[in-house]
Amino acid sequence: MGFVVGVNITHAHVRCLATDLAHVVVASSDCPLVDPLDIHQALGVVARTVHNVINKATDVHGECLGVGLAIPAPIDPETLRAAPSSCHQLWVDAPVRELLQEKISLPVYVGNHGNLAVMAERLWGEGHRVDDFIWIGLDTNVGGGICSGGQLIRGRDGFAGELGHIVVDPHGEICRCGNQGCLETVASLDSMQRMLWPIHGELDPSQIIELITRGDPAALRAITNVGTQVGVAVSTLINILNPSLFIVGGLLSRQCGAVVLDAIRTEMNQRALPAARESVRLQFSTLRRPEPLGAAALVLMDTSRHLVIDEVGKPRWVWTADQRSAGPV
Repeated sequence: MGFVVGVNITHAHVRCLATDLAHVVVASSDCPLVDPLDIHQALGVVARTVHNVINKATDVHGECLGVGLAIPAPIDPETLRAAPSSCHQLWVDAPVRELLQEKISLPVYVGNHGNLAVMAERLWGEGHRVDDFIWIGLDTNVGGGICSGGQLIRGRDGFAGELGHIVVDPHGEICRCGNQGCLETVASLDSMQRMLWPIHGELDPSQIIELITRGDPAALRAITNVGTQVGVAVSTLINILNPSLFIVGGLLSRQCGAVVLDAIRTEMNQRALPAARESVRLQFSTLRRPEPLGAAALVLMDTSRHLVIDEVGKPRWVWTADQRSAGPV
């Protein structure tokens, strides 16, 4: 017996789950981030949330074999640290993996949240049925990832799939990445909070969802605008990559239902090439938490070591000879 832990750090929350070796979720826990720009504070929250999940899973499922961490930034493939992007400068090139390993005394593996969501969709979601699909996550920020020919596309420096930074309005708001009019400035929870502030004042995500559910006209217009802007970006990606499937994930997709999808589809029908448009399916993710699921899978898919069961039935990792001194990646 044994289990692994997957964690997703967003700009507002830490979301954590444990899966057994058959990839069945056996425990979960969430915690808000007070200051996501403070690395040490954020990793302290991660460590406490991980320990909480481990305590829930240990009695029944044995030993934790490692932790995968999804962060909202591209990962440099050589250093395995956050590369310059829309994330705060304090996170760029920070030794996140090493710092967390010190706090929890377990092997830690780090990946980009969009890429790990693609990995989860490929293993457990609708992505296992097709070789070419795109995932976009509409949450506090906008994440994304691309699977082409059955392979995750990372790009030379790990920047592939940064869908939140497709420019949809060259004269729009300045994005935290330094560009102007990025999709993230008009299609995230943060952007909806800004759109609705003049009418409803300061709102938290649950209040926004409640307004949409009640049919509030301003909230419905705001979420329709989100879908329309996503549709602009989706159309560009369909014309360039010709995927079989476009998967929409994140809190806004789970809670806002057909309003988002209808707005995306309307814009897609106007902008995407007809032949490419007719061959692509557009749907919500069937996975509730693909990012931490993909992070958990990252632990199990490490090719520099393999899992063995000892004579008393206890799982343990065995490193290959050339990786023994290098430790976890």
